[in-house]
Amino acid sequence: MRSSLRIIKGEHLALKGIARVLKMEALVLERGGRVDAEILEDIAAYVTEFPMRFHHPKEERTLFATLSGRSPEADRLIVALTNQHEEESRLVAELAAAVRAYVADGDGGLVEVARRYARFLEEHIHMEDAQLFRLAEQLLPDAAWDAVDAAVARMDDPAAEAAEKAKFTRLHLRIMDAALPPLGG
Repeated sequence: MRSSLRIIKGEHLALKGIARVLKMEALVLERGGRVDAEILEDIAAYVTEFPMRFHHPKEERTLFATLSGRSPEADRLIVALTNQHEEESRLVAELAAAVRAYVADGDGGLVEVARRYARFLEEHIHMEDAQLFRLAEQLLPDAAWDAVDAAVARMDDPAAEAAEKAKFTRLHLRIMDAALPPLGG
């Protein structure tokens, strides 16, 4: 697997983990339980910043840009995925507002908003993983992949914005640790 795809798919796994926790929290709420507001706030903070600042630029500025114009199918897919990135911004704002309302008064329609965002995120990631990446592997020659890999590596440089990236790593780990029961326990 190309190094750029390995990095992007790793980020997809992290985001799918967030979606899974969000669905679990929604289920607890739907069943009349209460959830840890701090986990919800952490989720809202993570999805508000990480995809827009670090993840989507890797996709749009490297893979989408390199794949653009190589086939009508690729172009249609890139337009759809770019539109979804814009839609995600709206859904994330809706989720953040629902979390604030839940924290303030225990309501805010959080169950439906959380489910809608989690479903959207899972479907979007599936579309990229199953369709876009497959198409890229078919259409891009090695030289184009080398350029994509290099560009993603520069964007994923641990020295660049290291503190910011470390913040998101810690935030993700805290969400996963707080929301998921320990193995064997």
